[in-house]
Amino acid sequence: MHWMRRRGCPVALLSIDCFNAGSLPHEDNVIFVVSTTGQGDTPDSMKAFWKFLLQRNLNQWWLEGVHYAVFGLGDSGYQKYNFVAEKLDKRLLDLGAVAIVERGQWLLLKEVWAMISTLQGSSWRDGELPSQC
Repeated sequence: MHWMRRRGCPVALLSIDCFNAGSLPHEDNVIFVVSTTGQGDTPDSMKAFWKFLLQRNLNQWWLEGVHYAVFGLGDSGYQKYNFVAEKLDKRLLDLGAVAIVERGQWLLLKEVWAMISTLQGSSWRDGELPSQC
């Protein structure tokens, strides 16, 4: 994330249960990396955030001006592989946010780092995680 700071982008790396969902409309860009548990279940750390997003009083313009990316982690052996990432992506769109990249679905953490390397304009090789980890 240092490359983003060097380019003048403010960066905060948070667990979703530490993020105030009500402040989401005030964000310009948000990247979500989420997992699916059990048979398509939302992880415990995401339950309050997800419940907030499902409120009926949030309209189709609530997230207007917010740009986002959703990356899902999961096991393709399950019937509802990356189901939480799919649901989150759809809900963000329904609330007026704009996807900056197509939703990504990965089996391995190294695939996530490869995508991050692509976004920052460098390559990730030899199975080494970035020094920020």
